[in-house]
Amino acid sequence: MSIEIRNISKQFGGLSALDQVTLGLRAGEVHGLIGPNGSGKTTMTARLVRHALQTLHPEQVAVISFRDHRAGAWAQTQTLSAQLGIDCFRARDADMLTALLNELSQRELVWIDTPGVQLPDNMAMLRGLCPAAQWHAVVPADVSAV
Repeated sequence: MSIEIRNISKQFGGLSALDQVTLGLRAGEVHGLIGPNGSGKTTMTARLVRHALQTLHPEQVAVISFRDHRAGAWAQTQTLSAQLGIDCFRARDADMLTALLNELSQRELVWIDTPGVQLPDNMAMLRGLCPAAQWHAVVPADVSAV
């Protein structure tokens, strides 16, 4: 089974941060979003999952919040996941992430929401733990001048 999420758009005032983006997903894949704090990783995860749920059942999708040390990060993930009707899990360290990925291996789609700090170190660790995962960068857009 493959899923194609098409025409993802997001605008801030007159600035188009995403314009008709298409993302292809294959069954059983793990995806993760990386980027600095405040760049919108958790919100983007929710948007992508919402689109995937047009094709998948909620029990086929899961979100993992990895090393979410920022105040309110876990609560945000829980709230967004509850609104979407999907399972969410919290992995505080590499061992827990590995165990969760093994447990969730039968899911059609697993998203990993990553911390926005120590990006090079976290990315190196995550690539070692999840070599087959697809990683997507989320960059902040400054719309203050718009």
